[in-house]
Amino acid sequence: MIIPLRLNQRYYESSVVINELQRIVRETINNYCESNNYAFSQRKKTLGSLAEKIETGRYKSWSQLDDLFASTIIVPTLEEEKKVINDISKLFKVIKMTKRGQYKKAPEMFRFESPRIICTLIKPAHLGEVDAGMSIYSMPFEIQVRTAFEHAWSVTSHMLTYKTDLIDWKRTRIVSQVKAIVEQLDCLIAGFQDMVPNIIENPWPEYKAKKAIAESIKTNIQEKIIPEELNPQDMSRFCDNLYTIFQENQCEEKVPAALSKIRDQLVKMTPDKIPRSLSLLQLYISILNEQDIITCKTGEYIYHVTPEMVELFPKTKNIDRQFDYES
Repeated sequence: MIIPLRLNQRYYESSVVINELQRIVRETINNYCESNNYAFSQRKKTLGSLAEKIETGRYKSWSQLDDLFASTIIVPTLEEEKKVINDISKLFKVIKMTKRGQYKKAPEMFRFESPRIICTLIKPAHLGEVDAGMSIYSMPFEIQVRTAFEHAWSVTSHMLTYKTDLIDWKRTRIVSQVKAIVEQLDCLIAGFQDMVPNIIENPWPEYKAKKAIAESIKTNIQEKIIPEELNPQDMSRFCDNLYTIFQENQCEEKVPAALSKIRDQLVKMTPDKIPRSLSLLQLYISILNEQDIITCKTGEYIYHVTPEMVELFPKTKNIDRQFDYES
């Protein structure tokens, strides 16, 4: 592609400001995303892409080009969208905002419409007037807020239909169909809690056992049999791990009786004597092992046996396949 000389010159003249602005925005958004567990991407417009943008005929002047570089904040679901938009208005000066559903769209159409926010840096009060054409405080930039599903669709479809030499109705049709699926996925996640009661549950022993484990722990904590601080960070992961241990010891059918035995032992200990030096899983394994409910002699599960565990429950010293901190 031939790039007009004037565009080359203007782009080069602005490159120092663009690069510095990009650095500041990247650091700000990256810190924000890290603190909120959001993904983040950024891109600087190439000369070729910029030339094509000008040739759309939609821009009157250089100052109207609002995405010489752009950032994308990727959120898990639509629920986080409003919060992120509100936070962006605190981090930067918002010049223009296009929200989801703002423009007319026929119900049979499916196209990209993630929120698009045009911003500038917030100029410190102690700074005086600046050159509007060459200042990091006056140059606009774009921030998009996409769901994870939308971002995946955007990245994959961009090269298939937008950045391609092929003009193909069928390709565009497929991308639109995929976008419809993306919209449906986001809606399903947004309405997840409301949909759960409408699902007809089929019997499945593994889930029944895991549910019993979770409910048992919640009950023990509510009744103060287990100290609150022993509550697992991830209950589903805890239930997966404990059930795996039952499976490998070939005693899945003993889960209800084992939970009852564990509760009896915890009651005997009393909350003030329950060790805080062990995780809840270590405590459960120790009790099950001491009561000969599990032997820890079969399977491939690696047990996290620590010195504190052995001191409190000596029998756990003989557990096979212990995690090794030294190798």
